[in-house]
Amino acid sequence: MKKTSIEELKIVLKKRLSKDSYEHSLRTMDIAIDLADIHGVDTKKAAVAALLHDYARDLSGEELIASSRKAGHNINWVEERLPYLLHAPLGATQVETNLKIDDQDILSAIRKHTYGATQMNPLELTVFLADLIEPSRDGGRIGKVRDEANVDLYKAFKLAYEYQIGKLVAQGRYIHPVTMEVWNKIVDMEYIHGSGN
Repeated sequence: MKKTSIEELKIVLKKRLSKDSYEHSLRTMDIAIDLADIHGVDTKKAAVAALLHDYARDLSGEELIASSRKAGHNINWVEERLPYLLHAPLGATQVETNLKIDDQDILSAIRKHTYGATQMNPLELTVFLADLIEPSRDGGRIGKVRDEANVDLYKAFKLAYEYQIGKLVAQGRYIHPVTMEVWNKIVDMEYIHGSGN
């Protein structure tokens, strides 16, 4: 991996993102560092992944689709309708290509930060949750997720998923196929551990 400081990455990101997206990325990084410190996660990796998690977020829908196709990503029908969902996997690819960051832990955390995955390690959970609970986010069950994230990353992830799926259903929005797989896995794991019905 190319050795690049956080300050150098901030300069690159500030030129690439809108003011709002850049400031969100800084807040997400700060929360990720705090969570990493609490839960024994590598704070440097958490900082880099959280800072760069929205690297491709400000691309237009057309750019996201075209760049994803060029990079060889498979695009499903939900992503065709909601191209912003592509910013996580595409962002990981562009961070590796453009910034020469090849740490697979960092890239995986960026790739999984939007709708997660059926297998999530503590670094990935840290970035996923930091994105959701950074200080500008409020309302709904965010406060409960924020409190739980300081105690148990996996329980906080479940709460976050409950919140996000409920919000999507209430708004009549599409649900990504991976989101359904992840939710079913969460329920299955609860059942396996004896707390399911």
